Amino acid sequence: LKVVELTCLERILDLGKNPDVNLNGFFDQVVNYIPIAMKDYLIIFVKLEFDSKTYKSSFFQQTQNQFEYTLNVSNNLLGFIKIFFHKNKISPYGLDYNQCIEKSLKSIAKQLEKVIGYKISQRKVADSQNQLRLLVKNMPVMISVYDENWNYIVWNPECERVTGYTKADLDASDDPEKLFFPDDEYRT
Repeated sequence: LKVVELTCLERILDLGKNPDVNLNGFFDQVVNYIPIAMKDYLIIFVKLEFDSKTYKSSFFQQTQNQFEYTLNVSNNLLGFIKIFFHKNKISPYGLDYNQCIEKSLKSIAKQLEKVIGYKISQRKVADSQNQLRLLVKNMPVMISVYDENWNYIVWNPECERVTGYTKADLDASDDPEKLFFPDDEYRT
């Protein structure tokens, strides 16, 4: 692979690691990275289909010459990436364009599969965390969690209802235990 293609792969991986970029933002940017990386092969258009959505590179046009690669994560077909290019020629490196394009596309698609898998895992973890937060918030029992320094991290609404103290009250207190046990003898 050429340096430009390796740079494209690196950009794809870096973008994929960014937790602030969701899959839609990721795909919007990736479809425009690929034509730049593969410009020597006269590949100028990229179309990516994922989760019933289609992403196209800028100024997209469909040409007769194309390669398609299926995107699979954990043996599940998730989408396709299609590369559209102009007439077959010999590349500047003396290789057939079709072979070069196919090899490059496979490398890029493999990286896309890894990033998609990672992003899907991130989304699942975030969904699980949100479900847990909702569960703790709505449980009809007192749930409190504190760290190694005895700082309260979780103080659900039932704790507030039973004790009369909010999480803000606990955070503002130098010694939250004094709120519950004002008598020194009970705290020792």
